[in-house]
Amino acid sequence: MVATPEVAAIGYVTTSGKMRSPNSLISSILLAALALAFSGLSFAGKPAAQGVQEQGSQPDPRQFGFPIPVPEPRLPDDADAFNPPWMEVGGKGPAIAEISRTAGAGEVVSMTGVDLDGRTGFEVFSQFPGAAQGVVTPLAPLTADATAATLLLPATLPSWSTYLIRPLRGDLEGRSFAINRTESWWIGPDAAAPGAIVSVYGRNLSRFNGTSQSYLYVKPAGAAGWYVKAISVNPFKVDFKVLALPPARYEVWVHNTHGGRFGWSGPLTLDVLSQSPWAAQDKKRIDARQFGAKGDGVTDDTAAILRAIDAAAATAPATLYFPAGIYLVTAPLVAPANVAWFGEGMNKTEIRLNRRIDQSMVVVDGDDTRFENLTLNANRNIAGKPLLALRSTKNTRLDSVRVDAWGVPAFDAQDTERLFVHASELIENGSFYGASRQVFFSDNRFSMTGYGESVVALWGGRDFAMTGNELVNADESRDDGHGIGRFFVAQAHFGSMRNLYFEKNISRNAAPHDCTKVDCNKGEQICFEIVGSKLKNDFVRASSNSVTFKSLSDLGDATPGGFDLVIVGGRGAGQHRHIASTDGSFVLLEQAWNVVPDRTSRFALAATASRAVIYDNTLDGRESYAEHDSDSTGVLLYGNVYDVVVDSNRISRMRHGMMTVALDSTR
Repeated sequence: MVATPEVAAIGYVTTSGKMRSPNSLISSILLAALALAFSGLSFAGKPAAQGVQEQGSQPDPRQFGFPIPVPEPRLPDDADAFNPPWMEVGGKGPAIAEISRTAGAGEVVSMTGVDLDGRTGFEVFSQFPGAAQGVVTPLAPLTADATAATLLLPATLPSWSTYLIRPLRGDLEGRSFAINRTESWWIGPDAAAPGAIVSVYGRNLSRFNGTSQSYLYVKPAGAAGWYVKAISVNPFKVDFKVLALPPARYEVWVHNTHGGRFGWSGPLTLDVLSQSPWAAQDKKRIDARQFGAKGDGVTDDTAAILRAIDAAAATAPATLYFPAGIYLVTAPLVAPANVAWFGEGMNKTEIRLNRRIDQSMVVVDGDDTRFENLTLNANRNIAGKPLLALRSTKNTRLDSVRVDAWGVPAFDAQDTERLFVHASELIENGSFYGASRQVFFSDNRFSMTGYGESVVALWGGRDFAMTGNELVNADESRDDGHGIGRFFVAQAHFGSMRNLYFEKNISRNAAPHDCTKVDCNKGEQICFEIVGSKLKNDFVRASSNSVTFKSLSDLGDATPGGFDLVIVGGRGAGQHRHIASTDGSFVLLEQAWNVVPDRTSRFALAATASRAVIYDNTLDGRESYAEHDSDSTGVLLYGNVYDVVVDSNRISRMRHGMMTVALDSTR
């Protein structure tokens, strides 16, 4: 067993093999020195760090393009051995461009590539847990042509482990690809204080793709680190508590126990903070009543609350406290930076708009703002604006808040970073989050009104998670008390988006209910509509991580999400890479090609959606789904969508469980 720390426990191994805990006041410089001098947590008394040079003649994962932490820690004791007998090669042989990343024995793997038909066969390396050596199994493809092939993995392989696959054509060997290798895609929140819960999101994160076992390793750059105990595990998300580490930037690695030294994910970046962004706000409380607010549901408390807001802003960090009552306001309120708004409960403290206005009721005008235990009620007095408006803010949090925005959006949160909405109720007709990033909705109830388009509309955003939320119609006895059944809509207007996660969400009676009153070409509960691309026919040259065209004038204006370069035909088809930067007609990519394109390749510039997981949700349409031709659908993937996992969901009372649409267009 791995000796892993519990909450906020860190340590190092002394030369005697005993565990010691560094003082919480150790500076980051001393911590780095300790990490270099010692070797992290122990495995049954063994040091956790193990130099690569100790691996002898075993192949190095880096020769295959697989990352490992440096210095390399000792693997968990229950990690599978994995010692492929071949060395990695490159050159003119057959090549795999993209391939299925998850499959078990007896399942089918699909791929695109080069020279996959005719004389090309395949080899699969696998190794049973506990076995000293692995086995290489030759495979003929089920189907194959020049650019695509499918393989049936033999039932004799280990039921679930890492498999290494390479193509062979005569004496020519292609590059190997791993299936079921740990993939960490993103981390959230990506900045947190010790004791906070952080999640790693990705694919193949757990042993046997189950829900019990995954290993996390946290380390400073260039130094040894610590294994951290996972507190919740599934194949696509692993949660852990941040250790009591000095404030600094750390790497987070994940291992699913398969693949031995080949099984590490790549590193993700976590900024450990000295304290929570909202930590100091509780030290100073400003009571709205001290500035004349009555909270009696009769008095206009606007002026008193504005005075209290000014006082809280002047002494921030602070908490603006509203005792139980109904506080009437007749003008917009501005929430200043580093101030918490705190009530006695969403059913006890209410701030209610008591006059018609044509702007948002509350404007969040700074970072580190928090709302907790109260109700914000627009009282149907906002003319088409969102109740809460956020602009380029960081660290906004709502806990146990009712946002009563009947008939209008609850939020307009463009360019927002680290937005948390938890255990709250949002009564609305759908909100817009633009190109926001690090957005987290957990354990909320969304009550839809006014045939609202969707709970969330995201354009070009990333790092987005919805877990444990409920979607209902606010009042089914009223025509304006229904939504149209959408949890989420992603569109390409602000460029590419990536890193999205949906788990344990529940929808109830969610779909268009009357096609004479609402457009029934809607109702997709999780909907990706990623359309629009520009074919490129002016290729000049390519390298491992770049492409040069004759011109990039057709790229258009910059967008928050940027664009991807997609190979839609010819050599390397099936690959998409996000554009890191451009210089004239030169495109630099965030990630190297698996197969470098050439003059046979056909390209498109496109906004894309990629790396999304839709797992363990319960999506329920209307009982009347068969009575009219609505687009009542569980999951819709429409257009330029890549790397999406739809797994273990329950979808009922819909015309379509899941729909995928590939576009065929000159654009």
